[in-house]
Order: sequence, then structure tokens, then C-alpha cells
Amino acid sequence: MTLFSRSLGPLFVTLALSLIGCTSADNTATKGQLIECQVAADGTAGDCQPVEEPSNAPGTCVDVDDDGDGDSHDAEAEDDSDGASVTGDTDDDDDGTPDAEDDDDDNDGIEDGHDCDETSGGDDDDADD
Repeated sequence: MTLFSRSLGPLFVTLALSLIGCTSADNTATKGQLIECQVAADGTAGDCQPVEEPSNAPGTCVDVDDDGDGDSHDAEAEDDSDGASVTGDTDDDDDGTPDAEDDDDDNDGIEDGHDCDETSGGDDDDADD
């Protein structure tokens, strides 16, 4: 074994191991993290990125990534059985404020006007809210 192979060997091993953990995906969202998404012309949310402070810029919406997949649609919301789908229910989050007067229908801390859940096809896309 030469001096060259002994001194650079550990470097190559370290480099190889560090590359194993890398992925090609650019999604770095984690469960419970705030994400900001672009709102398309059809009103759907996409191209979401994790943020610490949302810009609330026109053409964007904000969501809490409940399932950590980097997308504004959360699997948990699809299985939600809080009674929100009951006909005539006017208080989806059961906070005592009718949805028409509630600035945060789902109590996720994001006002409905900026909430991705309120966009077309969002987790809380109710026509009467």
C-alpha cells in the first residue's frame, strides 16, 4: 500500500458515505413545518417550499404540512372525522364561531385568506365558508 492510498483512502470513504444520504428531491419539508405554495390560475396550490416566515405575497398560500410530504394536501385531513362533512354544519372546527365569521376555519393558525386549505381542492375547500 502506498502513502497516497493510505492518506486518501479515508477521504474517499467519507465522501462516498456522505453521498449515500443525498437525494435528488428538493423537498426538505418536515412534519408540522410551515410551507408556502404557489397558487395556479385554476386556484390549486403547488410548488410548495418550507418557510420560517411566509411572505403572503399575491399568488401564494400558506399551510402547515401535517404529514411532512412537502405538499399542502394532508393525508390526515382526508380521513378527518370531526363532523365537518355533516350537512348543515356551520362550524367545521367546532370553536363556537360560525365558519362565515371565522377567520381561521380549521384552527391551524393561518387566516383563511392565506390558507392553502381554502384553495380550490384544498383540505377545507367548502363553498359556503
